[in-house]
Amino acid sequence: LTGLTPGVSTETLFLSIQGRVEFAPHVVDDGGTTWLITEAREAAGLADWLTTMRFALRAEIEDVSDRWAVLVATRDLRELLPAQTNPVLVWHDPWPGVGVGGHAYAVTEDHPGAARSWYEHLIPLASLETAVAALEEQGYSLAGSWAAEALRIAAGRPRPSVDADAKALPHELDLLRTAVHLEKGCYRGQETIARVHNLGRPPRRIVQLL
Repeated sequence: LTGLTPGVSTETLFLSIQGRVEFAPHVVDDGGTTWLITEAREAAGLADWLTTMRFALRAEIEDVSDRWAVLVATRDLRELLPAQTNPVLVWHDPWPGVGVGGHAYAVTEDHPGAARSWYEHLIPLASLETAVAALEEQGYSLAGSWAAEALRIAAGRPRPSVDADAKALPHELDLLRTAVHLEKGCYRGQETIARVHNLGRPPRRIVQLL
């Protein structure tokens, strides 16, 4: 996250001391604010935890779930939205690419998510209905969460809060692709990350069943 270029999408993990996944937010920065998109039920807990982690840095942590909405689509919708509803930022899912410092545990050829196209638009909640109405006028319609889940599962895209238990390690979900930098400095859970990676075999693996 250090030196993250404004507008560039990434994701990160907050781990327990044992290396278990506690939070897995999507991250995008606008040059002045770092936005974390996370599960609705986890937002307050993540904000509280980050607040306790402030030491030397002058950072303000704020849960803005009551003022901002996330509108998801399989394409970037910014050019289709009215100016008054235009999102501040759009998060583009990097899955299943392998980022700098990352590592893939699954076969990289013919990955089921290779053609995945997924955009999360941050829109002021007060403008959400206007944004949806404008899209409907252009022939778009809202889809349900089951449709989103079907696309995610077909792409082999892990969702830790749904697909895993409290003991899950990032390696088991193949999250070292997009959310872990193996050469990063000291962080909580690093020993487990390094040990399992150096052994070359996670204790469990999430898989697709067809």
